[in-house]
Amino acid sequence: MRNERKRDSYFFLADALALLPKDSFSLEIAGDGRFRSEIEQGFSVASKQGHVRFQGALEHQELLALMARSDVLAWPGIGEAYGITYLEAQACGLPVVACSNRGVTDVTMDGVTALLCPPDDPGAFAAAIIQLANDATLRRQMSAAAQGFVHTERSLEHTSRLLRGYLAEVLP
Repeated sequence: MRNERKRDSYFFLADALALLPKDSFSLEIAGDGRFRSEIEQGFSVASKQGHVRFQGALEHQELLALMARSDVLAWPGIGEAYGITYLEAQACGLPVVACSNRGVTDVTMDGVTALLCPPDDPGAFAAAIIQLANDATLRRQMSAAAQGFVHTERSLEHTSRLLRGYLAEVLP
């Protein structure tokens, strides 16, 4: 909630949630920052209905615990540089719903670990949330794929092998 890009993601998320059936979701939001009161206002209807709860700033272990008890990470990621949050969520076995921005596509696999939507289409984002909410088999498949992806394709060992290979090509 610290900058305009994050704020844009929150407002996009609020727009998408407004399209969901009223009793079909609960959302826990972790984070804090200078735009928090403005962002909370954007979720005021869903908050009053008990569907959205603001957790505030969480320590890293608390955030991982929140992810571990969740079913899906729904975060648009508008303007993400590199989506560490997505890697952490997938490592916890969470399928992801996000926008198909570069910082997101670098760390997810559309249709395998994530359902990625156009960054200007809250309706598609809402539909992806509904799809995962209504399909436990798909959630389980994506959960397993997400953990496998992070622990193999994005592991330190795999990354260091890639880096050594790239360096070997350019260094004598």
